[in-house]
Amino acid sequence: MSIADCFCSAICSLNWCLHAATDMIKLGRFHERPPDACWLEWIFDQDERYADLLTVQGRQDILKLRQAGICLHDRWPRAESSAIDRWMGHRFYLTSQRCVASGTQLTSIISSQLGRDSRRLTNWPKLLSATLHSVARNGESLLLVRGTTLYEATKQFAMAAQLPVVEVLLPESFGRELQATNEWLSHHLKECLASYANNPPGQSILVSPTISTIQEVPLRDRAAICLAARVLALTIRRGGTLSELVQQRLAEPDFSAGSTFIIIQSSSEQNDWLDRGAVGWVVPSHEHSKLARKTHCKESHGSRSSTLQSLCFPAKALVQVAPDQWPYLTHCTRALSGPMPQESTANYYLRLWLAGCNELAQPLGTLSNILSEFRLRGSSQLTRGFWPVVSFSAVPLLELLSRRTFRSHLGRWDWEPYGLIIHRYAIPTARPVIYGQRREFEQLSAEDKPYFQPLDTKHDWTREQEWRVEGDVELRQLPYGSVIAFVPTRLQALQLSRLWPYVVTWIEE
Repeated sequence: MSIADCFCSAICSLNWCLHAATDMIKLGRFHERPPDACWLEWIFDQDERYADLLTVQGRQDILKLRQAGICLHDRWPRAESSAIDRWMGHRFYLTSQRCVASGTQLTSIISSQLGRDSRRLTNWPKLLSATLHSVARNGESLLLVRGTTLYEATKQFAMAAQLPVVEVLLPESFGRELQATNEWLSHHLKECLASYANNPPGQSILVSPTISTIQEVPLRDRAAICLAARVLALTIRRGGTLSELVQQRLAEPDFSAGSTFIIIQSSSEQNDWLDRGAVGWVVPSHEHSKLARKTHCKESHGSRSSTLQSLCFPAKALVQVAPDQWPYLTHCTRALSGPMPQESTANYYLRLWLAGCNELAQPLGTLSNILSEFRLRGSSQLTRGFWPVVSFSAVPLLELLSRRTFRSHLGRWDWEPYGLIIHRYAIPTARPVIYGQRREFEQLSAEDKPYFQPLDTKHDWTREQEWRVEGDVELRQLPYGSVIAFVPTRLQALQLSRLWPYVVTWIEE
């Protein structure tokens, strides 16, 4: 089906045009239409010139869309349209005139996958913040494509900075897949009519299914790289899809020279991309986060050793008793790659933006946050239901850590040598977990269900001797001396003891 066929089929299904009129349009006048003309404007002008092309409803609906600034093109209405046709295939673009006006500079921020817990680029929040500052300084609009790396983070950062955002909505972005282009077009024209009064256009570009075939490369990455006038790359993995597409953009003569910027992380990387025509960009690596200041603190405790040593001691000095007489419950912290328990997505990204890095991407950062909040936040991740709980182990600390196992399917250790031990008398609401078969869960009372843990045929979880507290644990309300923080090294223990009023122990000898 040609572009003209798709358009005519769509407006007929909307009762905008008579079938006889569509035949006349296709056969007699389609060749007269300028290739960069808006289809809505063109058909309206044709109706005024020749009459009886549009129904009364068609004239009214198209007039509403034109007054709202909505335009429909079958080519990207910019100078790079030929290149974008090659990249994206032949498609319709339904958007607001403001999104594609010559005065609107669209800039996209791209990145390869960051790996589990953002390990490939731990300082990505700082780099992303730097790119957004560049966008703001240049008075540009941020082009976002749903599903690309850092899409959600970039959107939240941009909202916090009040930057103008234009979001590209590809066919896969919608709830139901509309394979036929004419169906897609009639559906979204109808949606525009229904919603433009409440949701003014200007913030999105709707991209139709393709009429021609393109190479099998993810459309989301293609759109992010080719639809923007300027591309800012945080990190590009060698040999990956993004690397291939950026190389194609640099080799494409229709894209402006000097419009692809890449943050340089190493000298070898710099030479490679600069030789291809990219603009190198260096973000200063000065340390400014709270965690960076703590972890780079010098061990200058000589004159204050008597004060600090009263708060710090090695874990081997903990009272050694039989395991069944161990008086503490242990809570190990681990790195967080997403929001904290009970933290909204918006607040999570705002926290990363302000810090310049994910301070909780390491267990020490998570422990520092717990101590600064004076709170262990409950999470429902481990319970069947929506009961937030804080989990502990009754196994003695050193024995628990000696059992550490790396879980390859999770990409982390099951226990980390960071956390808190709390005397049992200080948290009387703590209860041991009820281990049982899954079918037994429904037989439990409402009071017991938060403490249920199903047995597993692959792992014996009973060895963990898990205890739980429903809700949060407010550390301020616990007796002084009943809470002990633990970390791997003496230096980290000394650093923590300077910042928070807790006894701190270290694990390593």
